[in-house]
Amino acid sequence: MEIDIRRKNGEKIKVEFSTEQIELEGEKFLINIMTDITERKRTEEIIKQNEAQYRYLFENNPLPMWAYDRETYQFLAVNDSAVQKYGYSREEFSNMTFADIRPKEDKKRLLEDLKLPRSIIQHSIDWRHQFKNGKIIDVEILSHTVELEGEKAVLVVAIDVTQKKKAEKELIESEEKFRQITETIDDVFWMADPEMSQIFYVSPAFETIWGRTRQSLLDNPNLFMESILPDDRNKFLQALILQRKGLPFAIEFKISTPNGLEKDILDRSFPIYDKNKKLTRYVGVAKDVSQRKKDRVELIKYRNHLEKLVHERTKEAEMISSKLLSLIYSMPLGYIETDLDYQITFSNQGVQNIFGFQSKEILGQNISNIFQFNQDIFNEITKINFNVKVVFQEHFFGKHNINCKWNIIKLTDKSDVLTGIAFIIEDITIMKEAEKSLNEALQKERELNELKSNFVSMTSHQFRTPLTTILSNTEMLELLIENLNNQEKEKAVKFMKRIYDNIERLDLLMSDVMLVGKNQVGKINFKPEKLKFSQIIHQLVAETNYPYQNDRKPNLIITGKEKKVFADPQLIAHVVTNLLSNAFKYSNKEVDLCIDFLENHVLIKVIDRGIGIPEKDQKKLFNIFFRGSNTENLTGTGLGLVIAREYLNMHNAKISFTSKTNEGTTFFIELPYNTLQNEKNLNN
Repeated sequence: MEIDIRRKNGEKIKVEFSTEQIELEGEKFLINIMTDITERKRTEEIIKQNEAQYRYLFENNPLPMWAYDRETYQFLAVNDSAVQKYGYSREEFSNMTFADIRPKEDKKRLLEDLKLPRSIIQHSIDWRHQFKNGKIIDVEILSHTVELEGEKAVLVVAIDVTQKKKAEKELIESEEKFRQITETIDDVFWMADPEMSQIFYVSPAFETIWGRTRQSLLDNPNLFMESILPDDRNKFLQALILQRKGLPFAIEFKISTPNGLEKDILDRSFPIYDKNKKLTRYVGVAKDVSQRKKDRVELIKYRNHLEKLVHERTKEAEMISSKLLSLIYSMPLGYIETDLDYQITFSNQGVQNIFGFQSKEILGQNISNIFQFNQDIFNEITKINFNVKVVFQEHFFGKHNINCKWNIIKLTDKSDVLTGIAFIIEDITIMKEAEKSLNEALQKERELNELKSNFVSMTSHQFRTPLTTILSNTEMLELLIENLNNQEKEKAVKFMKRIYDNIERLDLLMSDVMLVGKNQVGKINFKPEKLKFSQIIHQLVAETNYPYQNDRKPNLIITGKEKKVFADPQLIAHVVTNLLSNAFKYSNKEVDLCIDFLENHVLIKVIDRGIGIPEKDQKKLFNIFFRGSNTENLTGTGLGLVIAREYLNMHNAKISFTSKTNEGTTFFIELPYNTLQNEKNLNN
């Protein structure tokens, strides 16, 4: 029982009164015990008051707070701030553990952290919490191990540091950018107090320009002033006065480096204020302008030099312009200038010489009215307005029976804006008459060539008729030879072979002469087509027999990736056959025929190892009827290579050769694949 009693001094105290019955030597006694519990009650009252205060602070704390069970990690209590910020109700919190407010990827780290020993009061950083809506924040945790209603618990205060961490990150990035900029630029970036009594920062360029270490300036700010030449120190002191007033400034001064070099420095400085608008520091950029000052001096010299040159060139240009104007005026060609409406603004003496018009007669008049241009010609002239720089036109001026060639040029200013039109006129009347005479002479030559061709054809026909008769009679004589005795028969066979060889030679000559004649009057039937070239060559090698061949065959070598060739198969076969025939004729050794398919053309090579062509004869080899000086004992007309080259010209092909006497000859033919070139040649 608790009762209140008073002491003798009147002080009121609270006691706990208890009665207990005991038995002592057979007698029963009551023992009354009174315990002073005043202090205990006072302590309990204080605890009650403190608990109420703590409860008030817990519930009304603006920061999220909660208590969780140390064994189960179950939430035991949460305050209003935690409910509002995290989005869970108290009922939801009561069914959750503090692991449920962690992002999934952080839970492994949380479990590892729980295994570590913890102090009664603990401060944890770099944690993340997740709201009910999924938002994740960065937090710092203050936790205190307590007894809560007899349970071991942990009281937690969660501080949202998301914005703080973001600001710290931005500050770090900003500082890194600042460092990168200041430490990579060639200029000196510095930061100091307004009195220049303390240097907070100076960039690495200081060491390059001043020739002193950065640390030396940080240790001794007066080094800045000491480096300035005496004559310029007053400028710097005046700048310091502006600096103390919080004004920006820019000054130039000279410094001396430890090795005695003098440099010109441009220093710009700007004040920095805190949020209370108090001047706290100055920042500046110092630049070495020594070279710029030298360049400025050189630039002034160069500008003066240019002005002198311009003056001299202007005089020269005026002289040239005067000479040019005099030249234009007196040149034999006509020269007329018009404005954009084709009104004549200038004409020279040549116009008067060609047409008889004095300058004063035609100035201000429209050029088409003066020179009687028809509409088609005038349309060509007006094309110059559509950025056609030059137009060539011939015009017959009927009034004076004059043929002229007009060279029309646009006139522009410095900005390439069209300002007028110039006409350069050439009298081509005599040239036209000469051209007419030349055309008449060419027509006569064509008629003579036609007459010559007809004569060659008729002569060849007249030759071939008796040759045919001789050949048939020779064949009859061969039959009679069979009746002769062996000695007479052997002689007769020799005579007959001589007759046959000469008939064949004369027939070949007539064929070649007729081909040359046809080519000269353009009667060769040129029919190009797309060819598989290797097929033509294989057929030619297999089926053709050559004089002097003696059972030999050309060694055919084909290389490269084959492409089709646009060519006349008969003419190309004639060319290759002619070259192979010559190779067998002038060589008793092997003959090679090489076909190489290159990028833009097929290369044909005919190689023999025979008598070769004397160097003195090589320049004349393609002359008509020419034969080498070492071929007297071998038949030939001197027309084969002439015909071959003409056939190749039709194909836009090239023929060449190399040769050494008694070593052999190689002929090269470059036959293009290009259909357009060959078709163009065909059309021509």
